[in-house]
Amino acid sequence: DFVTIGNVAGYPTISQYDSKKITNSLLGSFNLSFRNYLFLGVTGRNDWSSTLPADSWSYFYPSVSGGFLFTEAFKMDSKKLSYGKVRLSWAQVGNDTGPYQIAPTYSSIGAPWNGVSLFNLPGQLPPTGLKPEIATSLEGGLDLRFLNNRIRLDLSLYDIKTRNQIMPVDISTAAGYSSILINAGEIENKGMEIVLSAGVVQSPKGFNWDVTVNWAKNKNSVNELYGDLESLWISDMWSSYIEARPGEPYGVIRGKKWLRDESGNLVITAAGLTQQSPENSTLGNITPDFIWGVQNSFSYKGFSLGILIDGRQGGDIVSGTKFWGSRMGNTVLTTTDPFTGAGNVRETGIVVPGVLADGAPNTNRVTAQLFWNNYPRATEFMVMDGSFIKLRELSLTYEIPAKVTNKLGLYQARFSVSSR
Repeated sequence: DFVTIGNVAGYPTISQYDSKKITNSLLGSFNLSFRNYLFLGVTGRNDWSSTLPADSWSYFYPSVSGGFLFTEAFKMDSKKLSYGKVRLSWAQVGNDTGPYQIAPTYSSIGAPWNGVSLFNLPGQLPPTGLKPEIATSLEGGLDLRFLNNRIRLDLSLYDIKTRNQIMPVDISTAAGYSSILINAGEIENKGMEIVLSAGVVQSPKGFNWDVTVNWAKNKNSVNELYGDLESLWISDMWSSYIEARPGEPYGVIRGKKWLRDESGNLVITAAGLTQQSPENSTLGNITPDFIWGVQNSFSYKGFSLGILIDGRQGGDIVSGTKFWGSRMGNTVLTTTDPFTGAGNVRETGIVVPGVLADGAPNTNRVTAQLFWNNYPRATEFMVMDGSFIKLRELSLTYEIPAKVTNKLGLYQARFSVSSR
């Protein structure tokens, strides 16, 4: 019963991985201001990365930004509008890949055989002509402050195009590999971000209440993929696939729908069960319509309370819990008829409204167990709205008065309790 690694049957699995990557960079910047209201900034950076082919080691990416502080330029000494600035920037950011991606390298596959260490080649074919990934962004913004900075509004609009994205693409295993790393295409993101903060209460008696609200919306699209690729696999789970497809938003969810006729009726088998469509269809998208958050901060005589609530509106998810729980009869969905709402399905069974192959109405009654074991198999059943509202964080802090910390030889001391 003595617990020791020596009592393990067979060979213990030991792994170790060392990698080396060299990146040399040269960075320059230039900043100019005119009368404290007009600003210009220019940067340029060149990287040399060992993870790219020799003819692509070097890549350059610049940026230009400007700002105009109009309240200073027009001498707007107003108590209502205490600060106003517009900004505009254009920038590029380069990116390489991980080490040992452009040449075949052997890796250990575990325990030795007959005293000989075993190695194999990776399943990913080394790329040829790989280029650095470049993201080009254009952003404009507006920063306003009111009532001596008591209220602040920050608005940003952006457009980001990422070309030559470095991603693995599936290939035929007849080549001896399952994937290849390539510059997959171009993806574009457009959106808006708004941050509004306010000192709601600023009491001379020590009570303060500050609120910060943020809201963001992003719209993305796959502008193009490599060569004649019609789709690019991102992830999959239980007959659902997340893909990038030209002309569609990034992260479409595809899978099987329930089979229906031209009139939209479910096509039922002779056994009285639903069936899946033969082809995959687009069922949703992982990108939310917008996200938001609200941070409340209260303080009074050394105590401070922070409450963070955030949420997401829209954006679909694929629920494995719904799939497996319903098939096993462990969700509340399985206690009722999903078509009529009847709650005695264990005793009466379920008649699926639809038509048979010959167009006749289905009248076959099946047990609830048989129905729920079959019905969730269509990917359409697993796709759910991903909207949520969460109490993200709750924190309480007490700051010990300075007269106490000074006696203890401390500069500052705080006690905090938080939950996330």
